[in-house]
Parts: sequence; structure tokens; C-alpha cells
Amino acid sequence: MFRVLFGFAFIPLFLGWLVYRALIKRDLKRHLTDLYGGIFFISAWLLIYYFIYFR
Repeated sequence: MFRVLFGFAFIPLFLGWLVYRALIKRDLKRHLTDLYGGIFFISAWLLIYYFIYFR
């Protein structure tokens, strides 16, 4: 069961990275490809969870 929910652990990690890059380092524009990759990764996990639990 833990393996299925492990993907949710990446959401706070990604949000922490986003806040760190946006507010502390202030270099988020240099890391746009990482930002897009993270958004794609999180949205893919959410889509998988949607199909597992709500379909």
C-alpha cells in the first residue's frame, strides 16, 4: 500500500524546491525546464492515481 502512495511524497518535495528557487535563490527562470519536468511528473502521477482510484 505504501508503494502506491509514495508518489504523493514528491508533491511537497517539488513545492519546497519551487519555493526555494522562487523566493530564496530567485533564479527560477534559469530552471524552467526543471519546473516543466516537475509539473509533468506530478500531473502524470495524479492521472495514474485518478485512473486507479476513481475509475
